[in-house]
Amino acid sequence: MARKIPDLFGTGEVRLLRLETAAGLLSLAVLVLVVMLMWQRLSGLPVCYGTAEVAPGLIVPNEVPDAYVKALSEQVALLLYNNTAATAEAAHKRVAQLFHPQLLGVFTVRMEHERELMREHNLSTQLSIRNTVVGKSGSVYGGHVDALRRVFAGTLPIRDEELAVSLRFQRVLPSPVNPWGLALIGLEFSEPLRAETS
Repeated sequence: MARKIPDLFGTGEVRLLRLETAAGLLSLAVLVLVVMLMWQRLSGLPVCYGTAEVAPGLIVPNEVPDAYVKALSEQVALLLYNNTAATAEAAHKRVAQLFHPQLLGVFTVRMEHERELMREHNLSTQLSIRNTVVGKSGSVYGGHVDALRRVFAGTLPIRDEELAVSLRFQRVLPSPVNPWGLALIGLEFSEPLRAETS
């Protein structure tokens, strides 16, 4: 049996205290890491919205730049009102991907009516955007597009009309279906499509 050497200077106790301190600090570090990972998982990753006009270093996470809302507002207006009877259905399907599910039914009925009118009277439209104003109210982002819409019957222009399109967006997570990360929650326009020449 081995004899135990007496600890005359207390070095064993010091070693034990150092070991306990190191184990305590290590367990504290692990606890902090676990709490940080749980917080990250529950709060989600920040989403960066950006456009070609905004450099990647200037993007603020979870904040949608005005240039981004402006670009999306103009793209939606062009998709809706720069159509022929043959291209209208594909354009309306692209815009429908941005709509909030509760508004999709109303939008679908209205666009079906416009497509039917376009086929029946051989109408097509061309849009020229004049001005776009964007803003934010609470968590809702808005865009107002002022444009000139030229309506054609066949190849003949029948009228030019002022068109104002107001759009409201709400942030959602970007996905392959909606890469913009904004859901369209409101769409209003001043002038519905009609076949009359006046």
